[in-house]
Amino acid sequence: MKNTYLTLVLLLGLGGCGGGASDATDATNEEPAGLIPQHQLDAMDKAKGVEDVLNQSEEQRRDPE
Repeated sequence: MKNTYLTLVLLLGLGGCGGGASDATDATNEEPAGLIPQHQLDAMDKAKGVEDVLNQSEEQRRDPE
């Protein structure tokens, strides 16, 4: 029974390592637009704006003068 599990794990592990050749051929046909998609960069910029608003609110709460 242990041998069956070991064989199954090894086969699944080796099967997960293959298939990189098709990705490499697709990458040579197109130039990458960037590592981070634009919609994620936009979301990060929006989150920074929210953070700034929260920081200003916190400063006003601590110093009510």
